[in-house]
Amino acid sequence: MVRYYTICRMKTYQNFTQKSLFLCLCVTGLFLSTSCGKVTQDLSKATAIPSVDLSFTLQVSPVVESSKTVKIKSFSRENSPLFFQIQGIKTDGSSEELSCGKGLILSETIEDKNASGDVTIKTNYKSSSYTKSNIEIKRSNLSESYLKYQSNKNNWTIKSSKIKKAFPWYLVQAYSSKNSYRFKLLSGEIVTGNKLINLGEITTYDTFIGTLYRSIKSHKNMSFDKKTYTSIEKLYDKQFHLLLNAALPLNTIKKFNSKTPLFEFESDLNDTLLDLLNLVHTDKKESLSYLGKTEVTQILPKKAISHLNKTINKFF
Repeated sequence: MVRYYTICRMKTYQNFTQKSLFLCLCVTGLFLSTSCGKVTQDLSKATAIPSVDLSFTLQVSPVVESSKTVKIKSFSRENSPLFFQIQGIKTDGSSEELSCGKGLILSETIEDKNASGDVTIKTNYKSSSYTKSNIEIKRSNLSESYLKYQSNKNNWTIKSSKIKKAFPWYLVQAYSSKNSYRFKLLSGEIVTGNKLINLGEITTYDTFIGTLYRSIKSHKNMSFDKKTYTSIEKLYDKQFHLLLNAALPLNTIKKFNSKTPLFEFESDLNDTLLDLLNLVHTDKKESLSYLGKTEVTQILPKKAISHLNKTINKFF
């Protein structure tokens, strides 16, 4: 009788243990599944980087301008294909390609004969847009800029989608060869709080500022930061650029690759302007004195020097 009671008690204990174990496993599984769901959700939120869609225009000239310098008003239809790239500039000066594309202008000749037999020849222009891998696209997407030529306005329209907002600076580059280029330097603050921005035409003034940025890397004792960017635009404004009336510097890179473009400049003008910028930050009186030196007066026009004197006294 005792033995039977002991056996029953053991079976009851075993059943209780199995049920308890099963219940614990169920609770643990439910907890883990809930926790994993939260982790996945939190991670997705953490990795979601805000982006912005950008658009630009680039003026096109009907004919090639015959000039050995780069003092050109615009690209021509014959400067095809046109390449485009947006770089994100990090605080340490390094860069990351965010979007790129290629546009090609095609021409089609049409003969139109009227009732009297006279023939009129008309040329139509259209464009096609490609990725870096030469795949034709019909719209912009992540890392792919879409380029379209508008013959009625004689310009390129360029759209770049899903550009990450995680950079303090952006550099836009449009080029058809190593010495036919346009730059536009953007502050990260411009894209903050916006989802779609039309930045308009990439001008020669934008390019002038962009070449100064490019020259800072090789200039002694200079680094690029928010203060430098603000000072460049304040000191070398659009009026100064008009008075300067100077050609864009030639790209000194010997082997130019359109897929991985490099731009380097050896420019006495840019070196002079950056030297002045350095002095403005350290010694205003010395910067005004610098404008009267022979090496400066031989490079800068008198009207441009006079404008710089007024700007320094007003803003610095």
